[in-house]
Amino acid sequence: MRKLYLITVVSLLFLGCLSFTIPVWGADVTLAWDANSETDLAGYRVFFKNYGQAYDYAVPLWEGAETTCTVEIAQTGDFVVRAFNIAGQESGDSNEVAQSIAPANPQNLLKEAVDLAIKSLEKFSEYLSMTVNVPTE
Repeated sequence: MRKLYLITVVSLLFLGCLSFTIPVWGADVTLAWDANSETDLAGYRVFFKNYGQAYDYAVPLWEGAETTCTVEIAQTGDFVVRAFNIAGQESGDSNEVAQSIAPANPQNLLKEAVDLAIKSLEKFSEYLSMTVNVPTE
């Protein structure tokens, strides 16, 4: 009885993991801009927004002193850069730049999902074939 219970719990956990395992694709985007000439310049912040949404200026996508950065995004959207000084004051937005991500090929997406499901089932089968000893009372 305990062995059956354990296998049922493990099976439910496995099926739950399998149903939420989804491949995610993204794109690396490299941005570059002209340096500011202020003497108290501390760095730059890059912000990203999805189409139809507003920028969240409290959460930069990237921050640093360089004038280039490479970021990974998973959706099509827009970027702006803001300079900030040593007092933490930010400039206004730079010119907005849009980036589009081409959708994945549906045939490749299906093949990868099926391959992932087969590998997961094989690992689960290996796990179940091991002897599980549960002490009985």
